[in-house]
Amino acid sequence: MNIGELVKTLKRRSDCILFEPSSLPKLTDKIDIPQELIEFYRLCGGGTLFVDSARPIEILKPSEVLPANLVILGEEAYEELLLNEENDISMKWYVVAQYDETEYVTIDFDQDRCGRCYDSFHETHAVAGSCEIIALTFLEFLSNLLETTTKTSDSLYWLRDFVRIGDAYEYDS
Repeated sequence: MNIGELVKTLKRRSDCILFEPSSLPKLTDKIDIPQELIEFYRLCGGGTLFVDSARPIEILKPSEVLPANLVILGEEAYEELLLNEENDISMKWYVVAQYDETEYVTIDFDQDRCGRCYDSFHETHAVAGSCEIIALTFLEFLSNLLETTTKTSDSLYWLRDFVRIGDAYEYDS
């Protein structure tokens, strides 16, 4: 399934609310957006998925796709990390989805890891050994959500019976 087919499937579901397309995320010139994310935002402007489930998830609007460290760690910590940008891989991560009010899914925009999605739990975000890769691409992330989320689901796919891919700080390929 490609992004176009996936968006059509989500639009047909009564428990998914997709917004009209509005723009693409506005990022710095040094960042390349994965093609799948561009296609997604050309087709819709984000949305809330599985509103009837125990754990709905919001795919953020393009204007809300912001540096993960700024959103999750706060401005002071983000400014500190900016001084050492080369030292931490999380500087290329952006929030792309939100669940449980303070938990995020981040997407990696680094050229070598472009498109990888991570569970960025607010207490362990950017901590080596605690940043689980939950999908290797944005399409894989959305596809897995679609395949595994049901009305009776009390947990997102990577929070239960998940075959580990690796940690963001250790995975190399």
